[in-house]
Amino acid sequence: PAGSDETKYHIMASPTSVHTTLFDAAAATFFGEREAVKLAFDNSGTTLLEQAGPKGLGVTAQSLGVLPGLNVPNTLSAGPLRVGISPSGFGIFTGP
Repeated sequence: PAGSDETKYHIMASPTSVHTTLFDAAAATFFGEREAVKLAFDNSGTTLLEQAGPKGLGVTAQSLGVLPGLNVPNTLSAGPLRVGISPSGFGIFTGP
């Protein structure tokens, strides 16, 4: 897909799943934006229990209240295409 040139350098990518070589996996790798968010959420994220009741109706939608922030380290210093760009909605990026 277009824009996926750096996928082979993501730490969580396996050569078989992204059709790359072991040399690519041994190159300068990094955590991509999605991996960084997943790891940050696993470390300090907050979840809410689902309310009982009917689903799929706008009138029964559960209010989430104010969502807490999520501090996500900036792991994009290894040379990916989007270095220095903080994707909106991903929380507060910290680091280099």
